[in-house]
Amino acid sequence: MEINNLKICLAGLENIDDILHIEKYSLEECEIYSQNIIEENLNNLINLIAIYDDKPVGYICCSYIYDEAELLKICVLPDFQNKKIGYNLLNQMIRELKEKLVKSIFLEVRSCNEKALSFYYKYGFKKISTRANYYSDGTNAEILKYIIP
Repeated sequence: MEINNLKICLAGLENIDDILHIEKYSLEECEIYSQNIIEENLNNLINLIAIYDDKPVGYICCSYIYDEAELLKICVLPDFQNKKIGYNLLNQMIRELKEKLVKSIFLEVRSCNEKALSFYYKYGFKKISTRANYYSDGTNAEILKYIIP
């Protein structure tokens, strides 16, 4: 099921509490950014927020330098997952990055996060390597790359 009246816009400092809420209810505790990191990201990186019926339901954060970007975070509230919100956030982020002449996006994801891996593979990301014991709990990270068409 897809949500029709979804609005995706640039996130600003006024969205800190919204992003903290989305992370708290969407991610494991070890993956949640602190308020300071979110504030720093909002000041220095590209952040988009998805709004449905005036309610923030997801967001995406990306850094870039020259023609390469790194997708740092994408999360959607559980009740709104599998409704193409993540897909729409990623599409809009790619449009933003294209305007900045970015050619490729990299990301790292836990090897055991099958849901995220499936999402990225369906979108067209390709695995380029594995980082052993990357996360503090010893989990490996899969490094994925997407070439912006």
